[in-house]
Amino acid sequence: MTHAVGLPRGWAETQLGEIRVDLSRTLDPRRSPDEYFELYSVPSFAEGLPEIAKGSAIGSAKMTLSPGTVVVCKINPRINRVWVVGNHSPHQKVGSGEWIPFFPVPGVVPTFLAYYLRRDDFRNFLASRVSGVGGSLMRVRPSTLDEYPLPIPSTSEQQRIVGAIESFVTRLDNAVALLERVQKNLKRYRASVLKAAVEGYLVPTEAELARREGRSYEPASELLKRILAERKARWIEVAAEKARAKAEEKVRKADQPWTAEDNAATLEKERAKAARQYQEPPAPDTSDLPALPEGWEWCSLGTIASIRGGYAFRSADYTDDPAGVPLVRQSDLRAPVVNTDGAKRLPASFLELYGREYLVRQGDVLVGLSGSLSSVSVYVEDKPALQNQRTGLLRISELVAGGYVQAVYRVLVPSIEEAGKGVAVQNVAPRDIEAMSVSVPPLAEQERILTAIDSAWSVVGDVLRGIEASLARTQRLRQSILRWAFEGKLVEQDPNDEPASVLLERIRAGRAAAEAPKGRGKRRSAE
Repeated sequence: MTHAVGLPRGWAETQLGEIRVDLSRTLDPRRSPDEYFELYSVPSFAEGLPEIAKGSAIGSAKMTLSPGTVVVCKINPRINRVWVVGNHSPHQKVGSGEWIPFFPVPGVVPTFLAYYLRRDDFRNFLASRVSGVGGSLMRVRPSTLDEYPLPIPSTSEQQRIVGAIESFVTRLDNAVALLERVQKNLKRYRASVLKAAVEGYLVPTEAELARREGRSYEPASELLKRILAERKARWIEVAAEKARAKAEEKVRKADQPWTAEDNAATLEKERAKAARQYQEPPAPDTSDLPALPEGWEWCSLGTIASIRGGYAFRSADYTDDPAGVPLVRQSDLRAPVVNTDGAKRLPASFLELYGREYLVRQGDVLVGLSGSLSSVSVYVEDKPALQNQRTGLLRISELVAGGYVQAVYRVLVPSIEEAGKGVAVQNVAPRDIEAMSVSVPPLAEQERILTAIDSAWSVVGDVLRGIEASLARTQRLRQSILRWAFEGKLVEQDPNDEPASVLLERIRAGRAAAEAPKGRGKRRSAE
C-alpha cells in the first residue's frame, strides 16, 4: 500500500472540507422559555464549560449541536478557540452562529480533530484570511477551512495519538499550575514586603539604631515640620508669582510702564495675601489607625506630595515628529518605570502652552485615575513630558525619599480602589488620594527601607522572570507535541491498523449516501 510523500505509512492526506458536514438546524430557545439548554457561547469558552440556561435567558436564535461536534470560532481567529461539544447535561446542545461546526464523522475521533485545529499553524492560517476591520469584527468564512490539508491516520492510531497528547498535556498542565502557584505566592510576598516596609517591620527603626549607637536622630514629627514649612513657602511663592504676572499683564495692556519697583512691591503684597489664604493639609484622623513605631508619624499623602490631574489632550494634537514632547497616558503606566519609547507625541510648542500646569519631570510619580487605579510608575527620563487627563501626578517633597512614597502608594491601592466611583469604569479624584493617611518614618530609615525593598524585589524579579520564561517554554512545548503528533512521530504505527485511505473511502461513500436524497449531491455548508 503506497502512502503520501512525507506522511507515515498507513496515513493519508485529505482536506477539512471532506469531513466538514453541517447537520445543524436553527432553533430559537425563546420559544421554549422554561426549557433548559446547554449553551456553547464564545464568552463561556473562557470558562471551559458551557452555560446551562433557560430559553427565556438566551437572547437570540442558535444552531443545534450534538455531542462530539468540534466547533471553531469565526471571530478574531488569533485567539484560537476550538471546542468539542460535550454531554454535560441531558439538555439540548445549542451554540451561537459564531462557531463553525464539524459534526461527528464515523472514523474521525473528535479530540484528534480538535487538537489538529489548536495548532499555531492553523490559527495563523485563519488569521491571515479574515475579513473585517479588527478585533471582534474580524471573522473567517467557513469555506476558508475547506481546502486546508488534514493528515489522517487510522481511527486506532488517532485514538493512540489523542491518548499520548493528553498524557503530555496533563503533565504540562500540572507544571503550569505549579509555576502559576509559585508566581502568585511571589507576588503575595512582594505585597507583604511592602506592607512590612510601611508598618516599620522590614528594617531596624532609626530610634533603635540611635539608642544602640548612642546618638540622636530626627524623628518624623520634625521632618514633617520641615516638609510643611517647605510646602507653605512653595505654595506662597507660586501663588504670588501668578498674581504678579497677572498684574503685570494688566498694566502692560493699558500701555502703562512696569518697573522693577512695581515688580518687587507687587510680589511682596501678593506673598502676604497668599500667606493669609494658605491652608495646611488636613491632619489624618488617627483614632482608627494602628500605632506606629517610635519616631514614625501619620500624615496625609498631600502633606508629602502635591497631587494633580492631567489635561485632556486630543488625538488631533498628536504629531509624528519623533522630536515631539512625550505624552504620558495611563496606558504608559504598566511598569514600575514610565517608558516613553512608544508614547504619543505632542508638538514641541505645547511645552510652552501647557508646561506650567502639566509638566512631567524626572522623579514624578504617575498614577491611574480612571479604570486601572492600581497603576503607578515613576518618570525617570531627563527629558520633559506632558501629562494626560486620566493620569494623576504626585510631585514628592525633596525632603522625602520618592521610592518610599511609591511603596506607600502601592499599599494604599485597595483603599484608593474603594474610594473610586463609577460602575463600568472606576474613577478617583486627586483630592481623594491627597486625603489618604500614610505612615512616615525618619528620612534615614526611609533610605534603608528602600534598600531592603530593592534587594527583596530584585531576587523576586529574577525568579518571576524565570517563571515567565518557563511558562512560555511550556506553550512552545505544547505546540511541539502537536507538531510531532500530526507528523506521526508521537506514537508508533501499527502495521495491523486499517490504512487511512480505506477510512477516507468509507467517509466519502457515507457522505455521498447521506447527500443523495437531496438530488444534487452537494453537501450542506455552514456559510
